[in-house]
Amino acid sequence: MWRHFRKSVVLIAGVLLVSACSSSVRFSSDVHTVPTKRIAKSKYGTTPSKPRVPDWSKIDTRNLSTIRKEIIEEAEKWYGTPYWYGGENRKGTDCSGFVMSVFEKCGVTLPRTAAQQSQFGKKVSLEKATAGDLVFFSRGDKVSHVGIYVGDSTMLHASSSLGVTLQGLAEFGGNPAFYSCRNVLD
Repeated sequence: MWRHFRKSVVLIAGVLLVSACSSSVRFSSDVHTVPTKRIAKSKYGTTPSKPRVPDWSKIDTRNLSTIRKEIIEEAEKWYGTPYWYGGENRKGTDCSGFVMSVFEKCGVTLPRTAAQQSQFGKKVSLEKATAGDLVFFSRGDKVSHVGIYVGDSTMLHASSSLGVTLQGLAEFGGNPAFYSCRNVLD
């Protein structure tokens, strides 16, 4: 009986996770699913069992300010961290917890939620975005996701299905849709 109760609780928690900060769920006929054999479960959430390590050399930090370099270097350390709704550490994190914690580690204080973070700093166009800026996604007018822009139309973010990962903005966009980009450092 306990086993069935536990499965029900896990199922309900999964539904809540999807509604909070999701990157792979699409509310259209074009549903993207992640093969379950690639996902490993921990007590904090899900993460790829063998994450594909990105080519970090493609992230050009040569012309960045010191703080922007520190932000990108700290964010890279979080790669593969499992997704955990409400989490703010490397055991498990959600999207805004990841962003807040990375910036905090580098001496920059940000609000806790993606919606609050989307009001912080100054708005910049995606064409003028610099590594270390924040990119936001929304469902309608409601901001629902945040990531750290690393250049070349790519972000580091906490995906509910993959954990902290490196992903192209075009791969992620759709629903939620790209909302804005903000410079919170300069």
